[in-house]
Amino acid sequence: MNVDVGFETNASSSLSIMVYQKDDSFILHFVNYDYDYEWHDFKPQTRVRITLEIPSNVNLAGKTLKLMSPDVEQTATL
Repeated sequence: MNVDVGFETNASSSLSIMVYQKDDSFILHFVNYDYDYEWHDFKPQTRVRITLEIPSNVNLAGKTLKLMSPDVEQTATL
């Protein structure tokens, strides 16, 4: 389910970012479409900035920000 939040990014058009809400969690799903056919791999997307305005009725107490990617080990920030 898509959710309507304040969202800004400097990502190029080759990076698609979708925001979903599942129960009391928000999920940002990134899809990189910048494929290098010569090297047979996706071009890294770096220095992407995202601003997400969480609705005022969402309680962030006890929440954790997690980064999950097939390219790196999962990280978490409190």
